[in-house]
Amino acid sequence: MTARSAQGHFLYGILGTTCIIKAVGNINYRIGGSFDRFISKLFADNAIEDFLIDLTEAEYIDSTNLGLLARIQVFSVERLSRRPTVISTNPAINGILRNLGFDRLFTIVDTATIQAGNLHELPAAGQDEAEMRKTLLSAHRYLASTSKENAIAFREVVELLERDARGRGSSRTP
Repeated sequence: MTARSAQGHFLYGILGTTCIIKAVGNINYRIGGSFDRFISKLFADNAIEDFLIDLTEAEYIDSTNLGLLARIQVFSVERLSRRPTVISTNPAINGILRNLGFDRLFTIVDTATIQAGNLHELPAAGQDEAEMRKTLLSAHRYLASTSKENAIAFREVVELLERDARGRGSSRTP
């Protein structure tokens, strides 16, 4: 594993009206802020009609980024009337996706892959501590909203993040 893949990053490309997102390496909360900003920009531009998310080169994906994928799913279903597609060939990640019920929320494919040559690296813009806390809370709220089981599983995490936000004076709902 290279140092680059150890820290993880996202690649993206737009093909017509389809946004292709490829996760590479260790996808954790440290890159969640830039991914969240990217998602917000896509939603605001209102030009995307479908999402294809490639996890074939992801070695790990944490709950924050899974929550951001849930945000894409909510947008896709509510605004585009379709489920996004996830490509994943990693048995461990596939198990996580199934355990979180993502197989009911996304179309999951376990055989295809996207050639990274057509994709651009998502800039890893820094985020301050307040922005990171906001991203963590918002992402976990999305993840908890995907099912009753996830609401139970992530209830304490969301409550802890909400208490932290209130304690710091930034309890706004994302």
